[in-house]
Amino acid sequence: MKKAKALLIDDSKIDQLAGKYYMESCGLDVETADNGVMALQQLAEKDYDIVFVDLLMPRMGGFELIQRLRSRVEHKEIPIIILSSKSNAHDIQRSLKLKVNDYIIKPLKLDVLKNKIKSTLLNYENRFSEIPLLEGELGRQAICTVSRQIEIQSMSVTGLTFKSDYKYDMGSFIKLESPLLKKFGLCTDGLRISSCLKSGKTYYYKVKFNKMTAVQKQEVDLFLASQRSYGTIS
Repeated sequence: MKKAKALLIDDSKIDQLAGKYYMESCGLDVETADNGVMALQQLAEKDYDIVFVDLLMPRMGGFELIQRLRSRVEHKEIPIIILSSKSNAHDIQRSLKLKVNDYIIKPLKLDVLKNKIKSTLLNYENRFSEIPLLEGELGRQAICTVSRQIEIQSMSVTGLTFKSDYKYDMGSFIKLESPLLKKFGLCTDGLRISSCLKSGKTYYYKVKFNKMTAVQKQEVDLFLASQRSYGTIS
């Protein structure tokens, strides 16, 4: 199984070494950065599954870094856990407003860290899990057209999976037209194919939505949550 990739941001080399040791003991593949400026550069160049942030750092502190990440579409939802020796209520409340996933007080304890990592990654995975779209009226709405007909298999707030008997090139851009997508006013022009799986003569492709507004994202999220609750899509 592929290890989740983590970025640990802390100006203290001692805390970096200790944190990296504990996180690797929890099964993570860990890289480090000394401050927010370095972290932004690394996050722009590589993909990470979870980020750990110290608050007090030179050049760019933890709160400024988190604000910048949350203002970026590509990092708006990335799991962030604060690691800090500060335990005052003001900092914790500020963290909640910035939609930080968790707050851990130093010094680190392996059992606490392991449980926090597990719950954070699990919640993130479930938050974006795709819901099948193959039955009834919703199944009919999931039929799309490009230059040929395709069928949406599942959907999340970040993208969808569709199947086709036609082979598209990885990384290519397509336009989807579907009543289901139109319902949310989603921009489906220029969707990039990010992965492909072949089964027999059928191809299964994953694409991510682009140019989603906060309102659209909320509407899709509520729609998918209703399907989970009532079993309309199964």
